[in-house]
Amino acid sequence: MAYHLLLADDDLAVTQGLRGVIEKAFPHVFDVHEAADGYALLQLMGEYPASLIITDVKMPGLDGLACLASIRNQALPCEVVLLSGFDDYKLIHKALKLAAYDYLLKPVHIDSLLRLLEGLLPRLATLTPRLGTPLPIQAAAEPNPYFDGEPPAQPLSAAALEKTLRALTTAVQSMDSASTRDALNAFFTGLSPAVWDEATVKAALAKLISDLMERVPAMIRIVGEHKLTELDAVNSIRNLPTFSQLHARFLQIFDLYLNQLAQNTEKREQYIIRRAKEYIDSHYMEALSLDDLALALHMNSTYFSTMFKQWNGTTFRDYLRAVRIREGIRHIEAGKHKLYEISELVGYQNASHFNRAFKEVTGTSPSLWMLHHPPR
Repeated sequence: MAYHLLLADDDLAVTQGLRGVIEKAFPHVFDVHEAADGYALLQLMGEYPASLIITDVKMPGLDGLACLASIRNQALPCEVVLLSGFDDYKLIHKALKLAAYDYLLKPVHIDSLLRLLEGLLPRLATLTPRLGTPLPIQAAAEPNPYFDGEPPAQPLSAAALEKTLRALTTAVQSMDSASTRDALNAFFTGLSPAVWDEATVKAALAKLISDLMERVPAMIRIVGEHKLTELDAVNSIRNLPTFSQLHARFLQIFDLYLNQLAQNTEKREQYIIRRAKEYIDSHYMEALSLDDLALALHMNSTYFSTMFKQWNGTTFRDYLRAVRIREGIRHIEAGKHKLYEISELVGYQNASHFNRAFKEVTGTSPSLWMLHHPPR
């Protein structure tokens, strides 16, 4: 009296743990079977008409993606949820292309798993009957049309719509909220069912999410954090019944994406600037250039130069000079070195360069500074 659910993972503790959680939360709903690798999973599939498969992606011999491909090739009526310990875009993209129902990152968050299973139950009832309990034959309800809005007066061509989706990806990469909303509205208001059908629309939008995760790595975590919520993009594409509802939801989702991208970018830039200052403090006495620092931070020098000035209100050159003069003053006031020695200690090749930089920063010469600030 249950749906067959197959669990596959080469870690026995994982399958046993998931089995215990699922059977406790859904008593008499799932008949759970375990497999230790992909080959064992395929054997179980030959014994049980599975409604749902939950499988690890990485397994010895035959992995979860290969099993998913076999299931799709055989057109078996079951849903597949993949487990992965990696935020790997390529794996996620392959899973979406093979029509995985969802993917979860390991270690699996139990509440997320249970919400996913709860949401899957109506879907499972349409795929396979419960064992020993034939489903009653019911008249199919008349579905609401997916394209529920007014058709556009001048519909865009398929090529133009695909161009609009590329523009949307570019806008998100640039964190341009106005252009992002414009591109979303252009897509949803310019589409005609005479050009694209429901399946093609959903495939294009799923590809959009995949492309975003490929081009903007931070999107992998952002998309994953909102799984199984109303702002789950992939779930919205799959389950929202009308195009107008999907339009409204995507405006919400992309506002969220841009806000979180901006926050992540700001945090990342703050971290980079802090590391840059630490590097300068440790290497100011060397022949340090902007290119040297950008290389040490694994960044493009032009982008780093712009970002450094934005965060510090000064150029890298002026900041480095200020650090060197600050250290020069410290040495002068310590009284342990001559001026020409101090110039070398703080990174200047000769005393004249040090004198000129010192006067530009302090308004006076090192010798006058020494006169008015004798050693302590």
